[in-house]
Parts: sequence; structure tokens; C-alpha cells
Amino acid sequence: MNAQTPTLLLVDDEPANLDLLEAILGGAGVGTLLRTQNPLRAVELAREHEPDLVLLDLHMPRMSGFEVLRELREMTPAGDYRPVLVLTADITSEARDRALGEGARDFLTKPFDVGEVLLRVQNLLETRRLYRSQRAARLVAETAALRATLLSEASRALGASLDSATALEQLARILVPRMADLCVIELGEGDGTSVRAIAHADPAEEARLRALAENGSPLAPLLGRARTLTLPRLPARIGETGIAFMGVEPRSLVSTPLRAGGRVIGALTMISFSPERRYLREDQALAEELAGRAALALENARLFADARRATAARERILSIVAHDLRNPLASIAMGAEMALHLMPPRADSYARETLAGIQASATQVHRLVEDLLDVGRLEATDAPLQTADLFAIDLLEQAESMLRPLAAGRGLELRMQCADEDLRVHADSVRAIQVLSNLVGNAIKFTPSGGSITVRAEAAAGMVRLSVIDTGPGIPAEHLPHLFGAFWQADPADRRGAGLGLSIASALVSAHGGRMWVESEVDVGTTVHFTLPATGTPSSAADSMQYLVMERASPEPSRIEVTITG
Repeated sequence: MNAQTPTLLLVDDEPANLDLLEAILGGAGVGTLLRTQNPLRAVELAREHEPDLVLLDLHMPRMSGFEVLRELREMTPAGDYRPVLVLTADITSEARDRALGEGARDFLTKPFDVGEVLLRVQNLLETRRLYRSQRAARLVAETAALRATLLSEASRALGASLDSATALEQLARILVPRMADLCVIELGEGDGTSVRAIAHADPAEEARLRALAENGSPLAPLLGRARTLTLPRLPARIGETGIAFMGVEPRSLVSTPLRAGGRVIGALTMISFSPERRYLREDQALAEELAGRAALALENARLFADARRATAARERILSIVAHDLRNPLASIAMGAEMALHLMPPRADSYARETLAGIQASATQVHRLVEDLLDVGRLEATDAPLQTADLFAIDLLEQAESMLRPLAAGRGLELRMQCADEDLRVHADSVRAIQVLSNLVGNAIKFTPSGGSITVRAEAAAGMVRLSVIDTGPGIPAEHLPHLFGAFWQADPADRRGAGLGLSIASALVSAHGGRMWVESEVDVGTTVHFTLPATGTPSSAADSMQYLVMERASPEPSRIEVTITG
């Protein structure tokens, strides 16, 4: 309905009545007037022009007004309001009730009052205007809600997977059937185009289109376009458009380019086969927003794949280099140690210091090589665990015997605490000692002289929790999420390690079915916790998660403390 010029259809078999109505309504300027004496023609005019108001006589030859009412009611879309004002000489209540029952909105008898006819017409037109305004506002709100929902779901789907094919398939499934009967997403430039996603409202038709798409791009003319193509109505014969649709004939389409890095890398196309669904400007805006998000997801997937390939190449190179350096470094360290032992007591102090430096440097590099090899083995799951039942206090004592000289050399107090001398873990002793050595070694490295380091073991809901507590400078909160990343260091200029220790320790704990986490406060200190399965406890990630949930509710155990001072 045009708010300025509504359309009225006048239907009466008497020309004089039509002339009178035309004079009244035309003189009042109520809108565009259509008239007919033929009720059959009235139905055709109503279908063709969709009038805002019909003024209808009841008793006419060939087709009664009641039949016209039924026809009008059937052609009126569900939810629409198209009023009919009956003007008839039949004053019976039966005629009035029947007309209103067939869908008439108002009823006047002839002869009628001019003022009353105008008033009724204006009231019905205003009601229609208000109704359609409300419906339009409701449709706008519903459409906005649908678009927001689609964009939200699309964002989740595109962000849920870094595999581009999976993400695009999920996007196509979201759009069909809510926004399209067929959605095709294609990638490529030039002749290298390939279909990455097809979704059709009919599964059988989708299978057919997928088979056809294997022989090439079905929408080749649409690819490479710099702008969105929107066709609200398509010709009856699609061949006239020059676009191949694999044997289907759409009624409307919108196709928008996918852009990444300033170039077009593909297209997202939505197709409708229904005459009721036409793609307009709002649909074009939605398609462009979806295409932008899809292109961003594709670019992220490409960058992720590139990063993984680069990381894999780096790991292969490091593994090869580390393997080739391992034996020469061991020979250098052993040779330097042997030379030191063979030197006479009165040998030159400079020579002795030089040999000691060579031995220390070779040992340090050899340790780095072992770390690199450990990373490779852990990533390749080539590090089988030789697990057994072990007393937790034995692990602490072995770690203490290895680390006490280091702590003493830095002026640090090293304490070992075990909640129960009978506390046992099911673990690989070599790997468990390696984890403890890594954590205590880090604490020694960063804790200033005069501080303390405490290693504690206690039961924790079916697991054994071991904690390394230092009085060092603490770790800023923004660094905590990165601590277990391989090669990560808070200070890139720090050459005291390669940033592998915590990564290896965390992987070893995970291989046992445990978990490692850090609590730290700047200027107070850091505590690194990790869990290992208690004896008789299944070693699995699922179990460890269960224990972590239960851990907070477990009572604090009684403790037998063994304190060893370095």
C-alpha cells in the first residue's frame, strides 16, 4: 500500500452506482479508483493490482458478491489485512451476517449517505495503513533478529574450526534453508576454482549437485567479481543470464566476493527457487557481512596452517641438529673432565679454569640438546613411561641430593616436606625426578640469595600433589598463560635457557595423567603445583580432572615434615 495513493476497487453491476461512487470518492481524493461491472473481472483485477480496499455489491449476475468474497479471502496472504466494504440493497440480517462471515469488514445498505460512505472508507483505509505499518515494523524486528542470530551462529561456526572446508560447510548449513534454498561457496582464482561447500534444502538434489560440481565450478561467471551481484528476479530461462546453474532454475540470487589480502579469493552465493523469497538490498548487506567473516576465517586458517608447517619444519631441524650434536658434546665434556683429573696438583690455575669452563659449557649445551630431543620425543608420543609404585619421600630425597649443591651455591635454603612417609605415587621415577629437577632448577635460577625453596608432597583426592614454592620475584599475571609454551621466555635476551623446561615438565606430567599449574604473586614468590596418580589410581586425563574438582573439598592431611637445609 502506498501511503499517499491507496488503490480502491469498485465492483457493482449497475453503471449508475459505479458512477456515483466514483464521483464521491474521486471528489474526496481518497486514491486511485478501479471499477468493473463484471464480478469475474473483479477477481482478476484484485489479483493483478492488490487493492487496499474493495467496495462490493452482493447480488450480481454470473457470480455473486459472496463468491467474490471467498475468492478474495483465498488470495489474501496469511497475516495480511485487505478490507472489503459491502454496499447492497439487501437489508436482511441474513445477508449482513453471511457477508461478514465470508470476510467483509463493513456493511452498508443502499441508498447510502455520502458522508457515511466516506467515513467508512477512510476508517478502513486507515486501519489497513496502521495494520501494515505494524506488520512492517514487526517484520523489520524479526528480520533484524534473524540476521543477528545468523551472524552469531556463523561467527561461532567459522571460529570453531581452523579447517576451512569444515567451517565453510557449517556456514552453508546455517544459511539453508533459513536464507536460501541453495548455498554454494567456492574458492580459487582463475582456473583453479573449486567448490568447497554446497548445501541444498533437498538432500537428494544436494547429492546430485555435488557430483556435478566435481567436474568444475558451477558458478564460474560469478567468481572474480569485485562487487556483489544481486538479482531479485531472474528470467524464466536462466540460460539468458549466461550463468550455469547445473540444471537448476533459480528465481533470485545474491553472490558476493570473498576477499583476503586485497584480492578476491572466491564467492558466496545464495539462491532461491521460491517466488516468495527475493533477495533485496538488506539481503545483500547480510551476504557481504557473512562473506567478510568467512574470508577472515579462511585467512586465519591459512595463517594457522602456515604456522604449523613452519613449526614442524623448525622442530625437524632442531631434532636433527640436536641428535647430531649429542655425541660430540658428550665427548667434549668427558674429555674436559678427564683432562681436569689428569692435571697435576700444581698445574697452572688458568689452564684448570679454562678446562672447567669448557666442561661447564659443554654440559650446559648437552642439557639443552637433551631438552630438544625430549620435546621431539614427547610431540611424537615416543616417550614411553616405565611406571612403578614409588614412595613420594624417596623422590624428594633423590631430588634433594641432586639439587642441594646448586641451592647452597646460590645461598638458598632448600626444604623438603612430605605429608606422610607412606605416601606413594604410580609414576616413572626418572621422569618424575626430571620434572622436580626442572622446577627446582627454575626456582634456584630466579630466587635471590637468602631466599628459600620448599618442595612439598601431599595427598589430594586420589592424586599426589607436589608443589615447588619459592620466595623469588614472582611472575606477572600477563605471563602466566604462556609459561608452558615451548621456547617461550619472558625476557628474550635471557640466555640462561631455551624456554623448554616447563614445557617438557608439563608434557611429562600430562603423560602420567596429571596436571600442572602455577600460582604467583609479584614480589612474594611463585608456587608450581603438579599432580601424579597415587598408587592404585588409574592414570588418565579424565581421572585427573575429577581429582582436580574434588581436590578443593579434601581435608588438609596431617604432616610429617622432613626439613633438609642446603
